[in-house]
Amino acid sequence: MIDLHSHTTASDGRLSPTELVRRAREAGVTKLAVTDHDTVAGLAEATAAASTLGGIELICGIEISTSIDGKDIHVLGHFVDSEHAALRAFAEEQLHERRARMERMVEKLGRMNIKVDMRDVEAAAGSDNLCRPHLARVLVERNIVRDMQDAFTKYLGDDRPAFSPHRTPSAADAIALVHAAGGVATLAHPLADGIERPQISKLRDLGLDGLEVFRPDQAAPAHQKWLEIAVELDLVPTGGSDYHADPGALGTVSLEERWFDLLRDRVGVVRAQGA
Repeated sequence: MIDLHSHTTASDGRLSPTELVRRAREAGVTKLAVTDHDTVAGLAEATAAASTLGGIELICGIEISTSIDGKDIHVLGHFVDSEHAALRAFAEEQLHERRARMERMVEKLGRMNIKVDMRDVEAAAGSDNLCRPHLARVLVERNIVRDMQDAFTKYLGDDRPAFSPHRTPSAADAIALVHAAGGVATLAHPLADGIERPQISKLRDLGLDGLEVFRPDQAAPAHQKWLEIAVELDLVPTGGSDYHADPGALGTVSLEERWFDLLRDRVGVVRAQGA
């Protein structure tokens, strides 16, 4: 079972890297990519856990926030070198940018008489990488909203009153960064982000290597649609649970071995071109 999209407490996941790897192994996952948002901070621990536990291959990854045609998108990097200098510098820069963004959002909530302290958000995060779901959890815990979805609908979603954008690299720069770090670049959850073939074609022209086709939150017709687009554009189909610690998600979707092998082959092509 192959899952190429998961998150830990290094970003907005609820499990530590060690616990995520353990949970994945128990669910029958044999190849797992850890792809935290704009950071590689959890990869060393996850790699060590996979080595200790055995029976599971850890693929080093990252999920980079970017945009195309005014739409926010996420580019997944797979098989990246987590020690690559430019990648680590980017992660450090984004760490500070995410904190500044969170301070702006907390300030906006304060203007609406919703008092949240940054220390509450930091406690919810359990790391220095502050993401919107962390703030949403604080709002839920304080009974300001019913649930996480309610937090985004009322306050934190795009164009909602407490939303604040953060600076992200261009799509071209995000893809180039993944390639520079020795990895391959895949577009994550195109359906959820409202991305269609024209934008995917532009991303392919910028060097995109793959398209996330298989996800547990999509029905079979959606899988078929994205698979056809991937094949037409010569993009490697990928898949994953986008796991954040939701019950039952791990082990419910798997990428076929042939696609994984093709993705690994593409890594060799990228690295040869950059040599």
